[in-house]
Formats: sequence, structure tokens, C-alpha cells
Amino acid sequence: MARSDKSNELNIAIGPNDRIVAIGASILLLRFAHALLDAGIRAERLLVIADAARIDLADQENLKSRGVAVQAIDADDVSHIDQVARESANTLSCVFAWHHIFPRSTIALFGGRLLNLHTGDLPRYRGAGGGSWQVLNGATHTAAHLHRLSTKVDQGELIFTKSVVVSADDAGPGDYKQAGLRAAQDVIGELVDAIKLGKTLIGREQNELEAVYFPRLKTEENAVIDFAWTKQDLVRFVRAFGPPFMGARFQYEDRYYRVLKASGLDVGIDFHPYCYGLIVNVSPYGVHVACRGGVVLFETIVCESSGESTRRFRIGGRFWNSSKAILQAQRFRPTISKL
Repeated sequence: MARSDKSNELNIAIGPNDRIVAIGASILLLRFAHALLDAGIRAERLLVIADAARIDLADQENLKSRGVAVQAIDADDVSHIDQVARESANTLSCVFAWHHIFPRSTIALFGGRLLNLHTGDLPRYRGAGGGSWQVLNGATHTAAHLHRLSTKVDQGELIFTKSVVVSADDAGPGDYKQAGLRAAQDVIGELVDAIKLGKTLIGREQNELEAVYFPRLKTEENAVIDFAWTKQDLVRFVRAFGPPFMGARFQYEDRYYRVLKASGLDVGIDFHPYCYGLIVNVSPYGVHVACRGGVVLFETIVCESSGESTRRFRIGGRFWNSSKAILQAQRFRPTISKL
């Protein structure tokens, strides 16, 4: 790895016989491997290290049928990845989703030639859980980036970038994910072209003044509604934890429920804070709940204990969560395995 004279650039030269090691646990790993083969890269140059639990056996066999060496391993088997890094001279490696954080020693073995494909707009949206965070923040676009994998999460130099516009008014986490996958496909195409043509990969440092890190989310623990939020915030929160997730949580009387779909209504009343969470109507459209800035319409509600849809809500009742439950949800952070 050689740095250019510009302090904010990173240059990685690709030789015609460099070995390409693809490490991953997502469909992007498969797309990258097949794209390389389709571009005329010799199969013997390619090694695929797949998360055995997340890459289907049929997909592994498909690659093997094309002459690719495929090694399926447990996600925590970092010693195997270390061995590959030690034994493969002139290796360019790229990670396509891995559910553990690589230790510093493993990253160092690749000598700066370990890359990562990140779906989410960098330097904003570092970390995991990007789709839900983007819904919450009303993001108008998402992106995919190829960057150098460093010891600091998602902070390595950016090499290729593709942005995609997303409709923030109605997009759910799945929409951001699909948009990110489309952007990632274009980034994969740029990387494959660079490998085919033997180009030098040039990376630029990320702007730390724009950097934002978001932790992983777990719907079961994090998705607790605060009815003091504005109408817009409540609607976004429900969408952020809606399908494909299990919904945002609240209480009615002594039972817990999940709401999977919500929308905002303007009824021309500036509700006092004491009204927030009050059921002001039950109609064929759903349950109408007072909030700051109007009414939020809960359209799809299921009982958490039974999973059944229910319409047994009375006008004048109240949806609520305790301040303790809200605080616990904000403080909860799923653990991320470190190897």
C-alpha cells in the first residue's frame, strides 16, 4: 500500500495476478464473485470465504461449479481468515457484511488492502441499523461506499460512492435497504472494472466534521413509543420499526401492543400535553390518538402476547408507556460480538 503526496488520499495498486479474497455473509458477496467471473477474471484468482450460516449451500455450490474456491466457515472463526491473509501474497480483500468486528491483528495482516462495502451514507450513518435510523431522521437519500476497513468502525478512506434518492415521506427501513442494495450493485461494478483493468484504487479521507455513528437497534427492546413526540415523529417512529420488523410498542390498560402502520391527521386542535396518548376516536380507518401537532392514526395494531389484530379500544382511553420503559428503551444497546 502506498500513499500519494496528498495527505487525504490512499492509493492501492491492483496487479494482474493479485488474488481477490471476498469475505461475506450477504447476497452482495455472491454478486461480486459472479460479476468478477463474468468480467473475465480467472476463477483461480478468486477465493470466497462465506459465513456458513448465512450463505446458502446451493449458492456456494453454484460458485464452485464455476471453478471458484469457496470456504464456508463459522462467523467467529477469525483464525481461518488470519491464515488466508498470511498465506496469500498480493491479496486484495473485500468484506460484504460480517456479523463480528474484526480484531486489530486481523486487519493489520492485510496491510491496508482489506476493503469493506458499506450500505449507508458515509461519513453519516456509520454503524448498523441504518434503515431504521434513516426513517427516523427523514433521510432523503441513502448510499453505498467501498472504503478501506480500518480499526475504527466505518472510518476508512472512501474509494467508490453511489447515492440513491429515497422518498422520505413514506419510506420504511426495507425501502432504504433495497435502495442501498441498488447503490451497492453499482459500486460492485466499479470495483470489478478496476480489478479487470488493473487500476489503482484511490481513496479519500472522510470528513470527521460530518461524521455520525448510529448503534445497532433491536426492535423488541428499542421500539418503545413516547407519546410526547410530535405527530411527524410518531409516524416516523412507527415506520422505522414497522415491516419487516415487529412494530413499535405501547400499552393500553394492562396489556402491551405493537403498531405496524400509522399516519398523521390534522384536526385543527392544538392539543394540551395532558391529551397526548388519549384515544379521541375509533373509526373504520383505525384508532385516532391525540399528540403534539394533531392526531396520529394507528392503522395496524396487534396484541404483543397473542399476535392477533384487535379493535377493542375505547374512546377516552389512553395509549401510554411509562417514563421508565421509555428510558430503558433509549439506553438499551444490543451487544456486538468482537472476535
